[in-house]
Amino acid sequence: MLFPEADDAVLTLNEEEGQSIEPKHYLPTIPLALVNGAEGIGTGWSTFIPQHNPRDVVDNIRRLMRGEPYQPMAPWYKGYTGTIVAAAGREKSLTVTGVWNTMDENPNLEDDELEITELPIGKWTRDYKNFLEELAQKEEIDEIREYHTENRVHFIIKVPKLAEIEKIEGGICKKFKLQTSLSTANCVLFDAEGRLHRYAREQDILLEWFGLRADLYTRRKTYLLAKLKKDVELLRNRARFIKAVIEEELEIRRVKKQAIVRNLKE
Repeated sequence: MLFPEADDAVLTLNEEEGQSIEPKHYLPTIPLALVNGAEGIGTGWSTFIPQHNPRDVVDNIRRLMRGEPYQPMAPWYKGYTGTIVAAAGREKSLTVTGVWNTMDENPNLEDDELEITELPIGKWTRDYKNFLEELAQKEEIDEIREYHTENRVHFIIKVPKLAEIEKIEGGICKKFKLQTSLSTANCVLFDAEGRLHRYAREQDILLEWFGLRADLYTRRKTYLLAKLKKDVELLRNRARFIKAVIEEELEIRRVKKQAIVRNLKE
């Protein structure tokens, strides 16, 4: 679905030692840089593009096809149960918050227990446990229990004076580092010409892809029409040949191949 076979004939191929190899770039049916996101550092450049819901991307592509206005897309990470919202007072910045519960939300907990069921994006379970162990060494928490599954984090922590922590500014969120920020101001990608390009927003990435994909459909249609015309011409001439043989306009029995070819050309 993402890489239709019909595209192969119109993609520009690289050459290596006289043989055609993979295309210079692919043009999937949706812009995967927005779906998979991108993060990294190169020589003199860095990039960060958050992931987006493929359904939202497809909906926007259909809007553009119908000539309707683009709808801004919020970042989306599959399976993530925390929140991702625009940061207050900061343009192109997102606030990412994990999920935690106290006795107020989960009656199975005791007064001094904190349950953490989601970490902010980018925090690994092992690293976070190291952070909790540091708090334990400082005697700021009494006990750490773990009930993780293959794809779900689950800590239960005994915290003395938990009620007091909740009252201070930032509360549990700040004390236990359950909130981080993501910047969307550094969208750098290679464009279709292989040049580094900084995009102001995710909309610009989708719009550039949209134009490239539309051009590919035009070229693909031209190629397929030419191929169909060639097939029709071939079938038409096969039919003419069979008819000529049946009506004895063309003799092929006991006739040399060179003579048959000469007669066909005539």
